[in-house]
Amino acid sequence: MSARRGRGRLSTIDQLPDEAQPAIAWAVEELRKRERPQTEILAEFNEQLRQLGTDPISKSAFNRYSMMLAQTTRRIEETHRIVSALGERLNEDASDDLTIMVSELGKTLVFELLQGAGEEGFSPRDAKELAMAARSFAQAQSVSSARRLKLEQEMADKVEEVTEAVAREAGLSEERAAELRRQVLGVRS
Repeated sequence: MSARRGRGRLSTIDQLPDEAQPAIAWAVEELRKRERPQTEILAEFNEQLRQLGTDPISKSAFNRYSMMLAQTTRRIEETHRIVSALGERLNEDASDDLTIMVSELGKTLVFELLQGAGEEGFSPRDAKELAMAARSFAQAQSVSSARRLKLEQEMADKVEEVTEAVAREAGLSEERAAELRRQVLGVRS
């Protein structure tokens, strides 16, 4: 079964006139709250539509719309929970690792899409979008790597300064300070 492309057939609710948008927004909010039965919400929604001079929505059409809305809401909420959990746990190093991992995954996905194009192929616009996505992934990796290198260099410079200051205060020879940096701190001597 291939993935459906495009927006698909418009639902009965999608086909309602613009005047019904406030009623649709109300029904969506009521469904989102999950405080009332769907049948009650549908009854009130259809009453609002009747007052606008619009045909009522069938129970099955409203249920399909409700299910699609619930599925979309669950995906958004799950994504939000994952991002929040990762944000709390990630330090800069983990963030760099995640950037690299997502970039590699994205580049692999682009490659697989190109391989799977088969006879359908891609339009020039599709090819351009894939190329831009691959370029963005590479740029994200580059920025992440450059930032990491800069931070490591700054840390090494600070360690160098502190080691020299401690060596002077303690009266250590330059050879002993270099040995300290090399053995204990693992930075250049």
